[in-house]
Amino acid sequence: MDRRPTSRLRKAALWLTGLIVLTGLLFLSVQPAVPRQARPSAQDIQAARTLWAQLKAAKGAQTASRIDIDDPMLQGLSSLMSDATGLSHLQAGLDDGEMTGAVSIDLPLGLWLNAHGMVSGRQQGFPTYRLTVGRITFPATMSRWMAEAGRWGINLMGANIPPLDVLVREIDVRERRASVRLALPAESDVFDSLMSVRTQGLDQERIAQIYCRTIADTNKRPVRRLDQLLARGFSGAGSQDAAGYNRAAFVALSLIVVGEKAYPLVPGAAALTQKCPAAAAPPVTLQGRDDLAKHWTFSAALAAALGEDVADNLGEWKELDDSLDGGSGFSFVDLAADRAGVRAALLSSASSTAEAMQQRLKNAHDDDLLPAQLLQAPEGLSEDFFQARFGDLQAGTYRRALAYIDRTLAEKAYGAPAAPATSD
Repeated sequence: MDRRPTSRLRKAALWLTGLIVLTGLLFLSVQPAVPRQARPSAQDIQAARTLWAQLKAAKGAQTASRIDIDDPMLQGLSSLMSDATGLSHLQAGLDDGEMTGAVSIDLPLGLWLNAHGMVSGRQQGFPTYRLTVGRITFPATMSRWMAEAGRWGINLMGANIPPLDVLVREIDVRERRASVRLALPAESDVFDSLMSVRTQGLDQERIAQIYCRTIADTNKRPVRRLDQLLARGFSGAGSQDAAGYNRAAFVALSLIVVGEKAYPLVPGAAALTQKCPAAAAPPVTLQGRDDLAKHWTFSAALAAALGEDVADNLGEWKELDDSLDGGSGFSFVDLAADRAGVRAALLSSASSTAEAMQQRLKNAHDDDLLPAQLLQAPEGLSEDFFQARFGDLQAGTYRRALAYIDRTLAEKAYGAPAAPATSD
C-alpha cells in the first residue's frame, strides 16, 4: 500500500500549523497595547467639532483647503470614533512632530490585534506613513498599497472616494500642530458617499414616496403636532414588509421635521425636497415643544438608518455640547425625547412588533410618544453643574438617571425594548 499521499498530507498539515503559529506570534498579542478609551467629555466634543467645522467648510471648495489640527482635536475625534464604533481601545494624537493613531482589536481566545500608524514631516500628496501591526513594521510602499486597498474596498460598497493624491494634496506635521491641504469636491461627496454605504438597507425610493405623499397631504391640511404627522406618515403602511416601511417612514418624516440636518440620511435629499416642496407652516410640536419633536423624530430616523448605538451616542454628544458656554445646557428632557424616538424605531424595525407599532403610531398621542412625567427631568445644566451632580457619561449617577428614563418609557409608552431587525 502506497503511504506517500498520507505522508504528504501530514507534512502539509505540519507546515500549515507552523504558519498559523508563526502568524500568531508575529501579529497577535495576549493584551492590548492601547488602553481603554473613556467616553467623550464636553471638551472632546468641542475640539472634534472645531475640526469637523473645518472639514465641512472645505467640502466643495474651488481649491484645496487647509485644515489645521492639534492634539486636542485628534484626541476628541478619536474619543468620538471610539464611542461610535465600539472600538474602545482607539486613540490618536499629535506630539513631538508625529501624528499617530493606534487601535487594539479584541479577538477570540483572549488575543489582541494591535496596530499603530505614524506620519511626520512635510509631504506632497497622500503621505507615506509607518504602519506597525503586532511585531511587524511594513515598508512605506506596502502601507500606501493598504490605504489604496481600503479606498477600493469602500468604493466597491457604493461610495465614491476620490484617488488618495486627489483627496490629500499636502501634509505638514510640526512639533505640536499639523496642517493638511484637502480637496473635497462636492461632486464626489466623501461624507455623503460614506453615509450611503451605512444606509444601504434603507429603501430610498420608498422614503421619497412617503415624503412626497406626506408633504402633499400636509400642504392641504397642515398639522401642528407630531402625533398628527405620524398618523399621516404611517397612513400608507401595509402588512407587507412592515419593518422596511417603518424605517423608511421615520427617515422621510425626519426630513419634514428637522430639514437639512437629516439630509445625510437620504442621498439626493436636496433634490427631493425641491421636487416636493413644503408650504410654509409652523413647526410641529411634541408636548407643546418643537425642540422635543425634532429630538424624537431625528433620533428615530438615526436608529432606523444607523442603529441604536449611533442614535443614543449622538443624543448624548449633543447634550454635552449644549452644556458648554453659549449652549442651552444639558437637558435630560431632550435626552428622554431622543431615547423615546430610538425605542419607537427599534420596536417598529423588529419583524415581531412592526405591524403593531404601525397601528400604535397612527393613533398615538403626546403621552404615548413622550410621557409627561419625563418633562420634569433637569434641564439647562452647565458643564460644571452636570459634572458636579452627575459626573460623566460613565458615572453611576448618570447611568441611573438614564435607567429611570428608560424604565419610564418602558412602563408608560413602549414596553420592553425590542432588538431591531437585521437588514441585508
